[in-house]
Amino acid sequence: HTQKDLNTVLYMVYWKIKIKTKYKHSLKELIKQMSTFIEESQILENLSGWISETMGIYPIYAISLDRITVTNIPIKLNSARSVLAKTRNGANFYWDEIPEEAADIIEEEEKIWALQKGISITVPMISWGEQVGILSIGKKKNKEDFNGDDLEIFQEAAHHTALAIQNVKLQSAHLEKKRLDKELQVARDIQTHLMPRQIPAIKGLQIHGEYQPCFEVGGDYFDVIPIDERRT
Repeated sequence: HTQKDLNTVLYMVYWKIKIKTKYKHSLKELIKQMSTFIEESQILENLSGWISETMGIYPIYAISLDRITVTNIPIKLNSARSVLAKTRNGANFYWDEIPEEAADIIEEEEKIWALQKGISITVPMISWGEQVGILSIGKKKNKEDFNGDDLEIFQEAAHHTALAIQNVKLQSAHLEKKRLDKELQVARDIQTHLMPRQIPAIKGLQIHGEYQPCFEVGGDYFDVIPIDERRT
């Protein structure tokens, strides 16, 4: 009887390790995919789909702070009672564990939404100390509770998602800067061609002109124009 129980325990441990290894390997593939995306929406949609399909969880709401205002999710951006504030320091928020006597610790609208959608946990998306978004997770389809391995996967996925979103923002900012630099260079070339190419030689006058803008383009202009033999 003891040997049978031991075999059962060993099998359960083996199965848990196998499942965790499978999740880890699958997560690595997801992270590789994220590095190829150029839009936040692609990153968030793939994260939600991966968790739902791979781990058998529904629903999943992966939201970046930039996109909260364009969703129908009632998350308050600037409230100390919002789930954003509760997760800003990196801690998960467990919706199922809000005590009755402290029900007002969270925004009422957010609490009603989480209850209606069956949200169990909200995990922060944080990278380099910056909160980029939140990952709100429903329940397992098989009704099992989340364990430590599940939470580890959620946190790792959320972190890499935050990192991918930051990279997309940096890339977008870099491309925008290149575009602006190119436009400024065109403007500078145009302005340079408006300046006199050569100061005319005028008897009785010594004229020197120099133009050096502080930045790429300035607002100044000069020219030297002879009107007749006595006037310039």
